[in-house]
Amino acid sequence: MQHAHEVIERDPDGSYSVRYLEGPKAGMTVHFWAARELDGAMTAAGFAPVLALRPQATWRDRRASGLWLQWEGIYGRAA
Repeated sequence: MQHAHEVIERDPDGSYSVRYLEGPKAGMTVHFWAARELDGAMTAAGFAPVLALRPQATWRDRRASGLWLQWEGIYGRAA
């Protein structure tokens, strides 16, 4: 994360929530999902995986700032 923040929640599955203290999201709380949590939420909502979750990485504009990592998957409505 590039802007000042505080971690307000951390779960054993690897997910966590932060409240941004500076930047365009100042005052906002953002949740970062763990793969198991995201997959469980999707299947509980009636969706089935078409393409399993996988990490997707993109280099930031300034490579020294590291990578942007996010989960990517495809889900369809379960029959």
